[in-house]
Amino acid sequence: MSHKSVKLTKHKYKLYKKYGDAKHLAYVKANRAANREICRPKRNFEKKLAKKIDVDRKSFFAYARSRSRARCEVSPLDDAACNTSVLPHEMAEEFNSYFASVFSIEDTSNVPSAAKLFHGIESEELHEIPVNGETVQKKLDRLCSDKVAGTGDLAPRFLNELKEEICYPMVKIMSASLKSGVVPDDWKTAK
Repeated sequence: MSHKSVKLTKHKYKLYKKYGDAKHLAYVKANRAANREICRPKRNFEKKLAKKIDVDRKSFFAYARSRSRARCEVSPLDDAACNTSVLPHEMAEEFNSYFASVFSIEDTSNVPSAAKLFHGIESEELHEIPVNGETVQKKLDRLCSDKVAGTGDLAPRFLNELKEEICYPMVKIMSASLKSGVVPDDWKTAK
């Protein structure tokens, strides 16, 4: 509440005490002005949230969740051995193990070769993809710092703060990966 809305609300109560009637014209006018002033900061706050939704989704959805009357929660889970998971990290691990069991494991020993799609002259063919520090730093800058850490337990905020120190090693690793045609196994895992 703003200072002005508090002042108008006090004035409204004074008028009610004075006239003792909620239908008195002066009270009705003061009540309308106080309600309008109370709603204004809330509307401004909601407009700011809506404008910043591209940058700060977390605040928007936290506010939307707080305004919702329905509370959606995951109930305790039972695993195959009938052990009940109650803690959030235990339930997340249980979901992860279930979804990992549902997906099939691909046979990497028998990978078919891709057909050549480029039919131009050899000088126009893309032989090397350049990776430079500036591009890597821009990508690290665009990481959302409020997201959860990946399988390597490195939070995006940590990567963003150390972008200048880890930029050169990342460029080397990516360049070596592109030249050899081999992606590190750690980059293939997900949770």
